Amino acid sequence: MSRAVIRNGTAYPYAVCRAGARMPRFRHQTEDEARAAAMQESIKRPGTAFYVFEEIARITVPHPDRQAPGDQQSRAATLSPSRPAQRGGARDDD
Repeated sequence: MSRAVIRNGTAYPYAVCRAGARMPRFRHQTEDEARAAAMQESIKRPGTAFYVFEEIARITVPHPDRQAPGDQQSRAATLSPSRPAQRGGARDDD
């Protein structure tokens, strides 16, 4: 069975994205806010299309090489044991 995590809904389900952009740049709580933002951006950049998207689900699959937070030891625990501090040159106290 897949370990995918599926979440429905989000606080800001609407996104506005410029045509040709890789990822949405703006997120909004309501469709009306998203439409208004797309209109404002379109006015600033005449001739450029802006899309309004609605997020219906967010799906993630954990990376197989990464551990969950707290599952790995701290870096200090993985370093070699510390040696006692040494001072200057060799000294013979006999």
